Amino acid sequence: MNTRRTFLARVALPVLVAGGLTWWGSAPPARAADEGITTLVDINGTVSGVPESVVFSGTASINSRLAPDPDFGKHKVVLIVDLRNVSGVGATTLTKYVISGPDIMHRRLGATDLVNITFPFAPEGTTGTEDARPGLASFALSFDTNTGAVTAATAGLGSP
Repeated sequence: MNTRRTFLARVALPVLVAGGLTWWGSAPPARAADEGITTLVDINGTVSGVPESVVFSGTASINSRLAPDPDFGKHKVVLIVDLRNVSGVGATTLTKYVISGPDIMHRRLGATDLVNITFPFAPEGTTGTEDARPGLASFALSFDTNTGAVTAATAGLGSP
């Protein structure tokens, strides 16, 4: 009995504790899929309205990340659509208009998807929502259904 206790105290217990600490304290392996995959797409169009129509152009950034559903198998894709590199110019006053902030959404993953985003835009340098107006960005996306990556994208802007 004394031999058994000595073996547990000297060999087995330290091995189990060290193994448990290693498992508990180690971070999970990094995966590129957790960060998503970014696709850039040229986008342009005109938002009509008062006080003037605004002609937009630039590059939209679409980050996509697979969100698997292990229980029901209805995988989703997390999309982060960033229009901050898209700007507009007023048709009559030549005022520069800007778009702020990305839009984050969860969509059911399929081979293709049509995504419409209503976004606010305002004259550059203004604060608050008093001068903001809505625009509509439309994206036709194709996906790799195994990874959630966007494989093809076209985009346009217009009035909501």
